[in-house]
Amino acid sequence: GLVSIGDLVKDIISEQKFIIDQLEHYIRGDR
Repeated sequence: GLVSIGDLVKDIISEQKFIIDQLEHYIRGDR
C-alpha cells in the first residue's frame, strides 16, 4: 500500500527523537 505523508513524518520525528535522546545520554555521561 501507499505510505501517507503523515506516517512518513511521524517516522522521521520518532527517529530524530531517538537520536536526540541518545545524544543527551551521551552528553550527560549516562553510558
